[in-house]
Amino acid sequence: MHSQEAYATQEAWAWRWAADPGRFVARSWPDEDSALVFDRASGDTHLVSSLALDLMERLRTHGQPRTPEALLAELQDELQDDPPGEPLDDQALAVLLQQLRRLERLGVLASIPADASMSARS
Repeated sequence: MHSQEAYATQEAWAWRWAADPGRFVARSWPDEDSALVFDRASGDTHLVSSLALDLMERLRTHGQPRTPEALLAELQDELQDDPPGEPLDDQALAVLLQQLRRLERLGVLASIPADASMSARS
């Protein structure tokens, strides 16, 4: 399946912070492309990318569900070298969606229909 088609099936979804406050503790180091995330509920420690850690922090502090498009717009500078406003490429989208899905599997994030996230803001 072409990634644009794959994206079409995902654009109706938004992601939100799903964990209890304080459940996950993250530790990162300067000049490292990864971080450790400790799950206090399970006792498990997970190695995540710096992008995943960034997504966790953005969704935790933002408080509202975010679509992949909104997150990509914010992260554009980190995912590609093109100037702001340039179209986002398929590779950047695939990387972002992969990270969102992984964080969802870990219990950090939850996906909801984007329509529900928009109505929650009203």
